Amino acid sequence: MAEIAKVSSTVPPVAVGVIGTGGMGRRHALNLHNKVKGVVVAGLSDVDEARAAQVASECNGATIFTDPYELIADERIDAVLISSPDPTHVDYALACLAQHKPVLCEKPLATSPEEAQRVLDAEIAAGRQLVA
Repeated sequence: MAEIAKVSSTVPPVAVGVIGTGGMGRRHALNLHNKVKGVVVAGLSDVDEARAAQVASECNGATIFTDPYELIADERIDAVLISSPDPTHVDYALACLAQHKPVLCEKPLATSPEEAQRVLDAEIAAGRQLVA
């Protein structure tokens, strides 16, 4: 009988980028870093670079992106958590969908029904649920 090769049980961590490192963003980043097995906070972006640097130091030196769209497009980022100011949510969510990256967006997803519909339409066009 042929020997069955052992399959490694090591699964690479999901690299999450966090946009917005204020109160909620920092909490999300620290919860991901400290409490979610199989996840690494790999990137952070905030208009306040000092605040992003502080959160990065608490998350084993996550890469700081001065441009959130660069964080979204970076191949090293698997998924994105959006906790920036409300009016930015739609554009960042649409950018994530364009990259086919899962995105968790703080409430509200959009500031109008029309904007929410744009995100829904983009998600449907992507062919799978990516927005939570």
